[in-house]
Amino acid sequence: MSSKQPIVVGVDQSASSKVALEWAARRAEALQLPLVLMHVIDELAGPTDLHNERQKSIALLENDADRVREFAPLTEVQVHITQGDPAGKLVEASHDAEMLVVGTDRAADIHGEGFGAVNSQLTVLALCPLAIIPQHTPSEATRIVVGIDGSPNSLVAAHFAAGEALRGGGELTMIYAASTSTGLVGSSSDESDAQTAGQDVIDSTITELQARFGVALNVQGHVIFGEDPAQALKDSARHATLLVVGSRGGDVVHHLRHGLTTHSLLQGLVCPLVLTRPAN
Repeated sequence: MSSKQPIVVGVDQSASSKVALEWAARRAEALQLPLVLMHVIDELAGPTDLHNERQKSIALLENDADRVREFAPLTEVQVHITQGDPAGKLVEASHDAEMLVVGTDRAADIHGEGFGAVNSQLTVLALCPLAIIPQHTPSEATRIVVGIDGSPNSLVAAHFAAGEALRGGGELTMIYAASTSTGLVGSSSDESDAQTAGQDVIDSTITELQARFGVALNVQGHVIFGEDPAQALKDSARHATLLVVGSRGGDVVHHLRHGLTTHSLLQGLVCPLVLTRPAN
């Protein structure tokens, strides 16, 4: 068994889960990392239901493991079944993971469960980079898009995105989205100041990345003013292979701001989204 930290992918019977599974498996094979297939049984299941659900879960994971071996035959595959709160169990698994991968949630019910409920919790609580994979992902794309704002957290995201761009041989596009409303990647009431501030952030980030990764990194940056930051990022990421954003983590004030924009990001994802963890 490998001593490397695995990629953990949450699986269920949804169509988005199947897409996330394949994305995670291909990434695990490319990075030569083990892959853990994790399924969480409802915490409210009683003894009889638990036995039935466990049998169904075993069959589900065995079938998914066989699928992984078809398109990622060199990947070490492990399976894990547990019972409890899905978000909580996935957060626990993220403690020792290289990356946590999930599909997009289903539509919410009147209690807020479903679409965004699990994933929104994971965006704040996951202890490793979190990848959220939409049901339809771009094909033949190599461009990586990252949202930056000059903060340490966005620099973590930029470093991650640069590594992805170099690994895939693609272009890195940095987006500084300035808005008069509270948002994820900057705000300003003056367009000229926002353009200047944004360009300064882009220039300093390019300098930082080229010092770390070399001048071979194909990188460009754009300042977008007057748009909703989340929508600006999604618009820029159309036909991209990956959108990367730095998470603010669990800080109360940042959590409120982050949660609003993260909710917007999760709505109608146009490509896989990776949220890197806060800089310490």
